[in-house]
Amino acid sequence: MNLTSIILVLAVLGVVLGLLMKFNKTFQDALRLNAPDVNKKYINYKINFLIVIGVVLIIVQTISMAYPNLSDKLDMIVSAFLLVAIILDVIVKRKMKKNSR
Repeated sequence: MNLTSIILVLAVLGVVLGLLMKFNKTFQDALRLNAPDVNKKYINYKINFLIVIGVVLIIVQTISMAYPNLSDKLDMIVSAFLLVAIILDVIVKRKMKKNSR
Protein backbone atom coordinates (compact mmCIF):
# COMPACT_ATOMS: atom_id res chain seq x y z
CA MET A 1 0.00 0.00 0.00
CA ASN A 2 1.59 3.26 -1.09
CA LEU A 3 1.21 6.75 0.37
CA THR A 4 -1.47 7.75 -2.14
CA SER A 5 -3.69 4.85 -1.08
CA ILE A 6 -3.20 5.63 2.61
CA ILE A 7 -4.08 9.30 2.12
CA LEU A 8 -7.12 8.30 0.06
CA VAL A 9 -8.35 5.93 2.78
CA LEU A 10 -7.85 8.58 5.47
CA ALA A 11 -9.64 11.19 3.33
CA VAL A 12 -12.64 8.89 2.82
CA LEU A 13 -12.74 8.15 6.56
CA GLY A 14 -12.58 11.88 7.29
CA VAL A 15 -15.50 12.65 4.99
CA VAL A 16 -17.59 9.77 6.37
CA LEU A 17 -16.89 10.77 9.98
CA GLY A 18 -17.60 14.43 9.18
CA LEU A 19 -20.94 13.54 7.62
CA LEU A 20 -21.80 11.30 10.57
CA MET A 21 -20.97 14.10 13.02
CA LYS A 22 -23.05 16.54 11.03
CA PHE A 23 -26.20 14.49 10.40
CA ASN A 24 -26.40 11.53 12.83
CA LYS A 25 -27.95 12.43 16.20
CA THR A 26 -26.74 9.23 17.87
CA PHE A 27 -23.17 9.93 16.77
CA GLN A 28 -23.46 13.53 18.00
CA ASP A 29 -24.69 12.35 21.39
CA ALA A 30 -21.93 9.74 21.65
CA LEU A 31 -19.27 12.40 20.99
CA ARG A 32 -21.11 14.91 23.22
CA LEU A 33 -21.34 17.47 20.43
CA ASN A 34 -24.70 18.61 21.78
CA ALA A 35 -23.43 19.33 25.30
CA PRO A 36 -24.34 22.80 26.61
CA ASP A 37 -20.72 23.84 27.22
CA VAL A 38 -19.62 23.07 23.64
CA ASN A 39 -19.03 25.97 21.25
CA LYS A 40 -21.43 24.92 18.48
CA LYS A 41 -20.12 27.45 15.99
CA TYR A 42 -16.57 26.11 16.34
CA ILE A 43 -17.71 22.47 16.20
CA ASN A 44 -19.68 23.15 13.00
CA TYR A 45 -16.63 24.88 11.55
CA LYS A 46 -14.41 21.88 12.40
CA ILE A 47 -16.88 19.40 10.92
CA ASN A 48 -17.20 21.38 7.68
CA PHE A 49 -13.40 21.81 7.62
CA LEU A 50 -12.95 18.04 7.93
CA ILE A 51 -15.39 17.35 5.11
CA VAL A 52 -13.86 19.94 2.76
CA ILE A 53 -10.28 18.81 3.42
CA GLY A 54 -11.31 15.19 2.87
CA VAL A 55 -13.07 15.95 -0.41
CA VAL A 56 -10.09 17.94 -1.73
CA LEU A 57 -7.71 15.11 -0.78
CA ILE A 58 -9.97 12.53 -2.46
CA ILE A 59 -10.02 14.58 -5.67
CA VAL A 60 -6.26 15.14 -5.70
CA GLN A 61 -5.42 11.52 -4.89
CA THR A 62 -7.85 10.22 -7.51
CA ILE A 63 -6.19 12.45 -10.12
CA SER A 64 -2.82 11.22 -8.89
CA MET A 65 -3.89 7.58 -9.39
CA ALA A 66 -5.37 8.30 -12.83
CA TYR A 67 -2.30 10.20 -14.05
CA PRO A 68 0.83 8.70 -12.45
CA ASN A 69 3.11 11.15 -14.28
CA LEU A 70 1.55 13.99 -12.23
CA SER A 71 1.94 12.13 -8.94
CA ASP A 72 5.09 13.91 -7.72
CA LYS A 73 3.70 17.38 -8.47
CA LEU A 74 0.37 16.56 -6.85
CA ASP A 75 2.12 15.22 -3.73
CA MET A 76 3.87 18.60 -3.36
CA ILE A 77 0.55 20.37 -3.86
CA VAL A 78 -1.09 18.17 -1.20
CA SER A 79 1.71 18.97 1.26
CA ALA A 80 1.37 22.70 0.63
CA PHE A 81 -2.43 22.49 0.84
CA LEU A 82 -2.32 20.66 4.17
CA LEU A 83 0.17 23.18 5.56
CA VAL A 84 -2.06 26.09 4.54
CA ALA A 85 -5.10 24.27 5.96
CA ILE A 86 -3.39 23.77 9.33
CA ILE A 87 -2.32 27.41 9.49
CA LEU A 88 -5.82 28.56 8.53
CA ASP A 89 -7.32 26.31 11.19
CA VAL A 90 -5.05 27.77 13.89
CA ILE A 91 -5.89 31.34 12.82
CA VAL A 92 -9.64 30.69 12.82
CA LYS A 93 -9.43 28.93 16.20
CA ARG A 94 -7.62 31.91 17.76
CA LYS A 95 -10.07 34.35 16.19
CA MET A 96 -13.09 32.41 17.48
CA LYS A 97 -11.60 32.24 20.99
CA LYS A 98 -10.88 35.97 20.90
CA ASN A 99 -14.43 36.80 19.77
CA SER A 100 -16.03 34.54 22.38
CA ARG A 101 -14.41 36.40 25.29
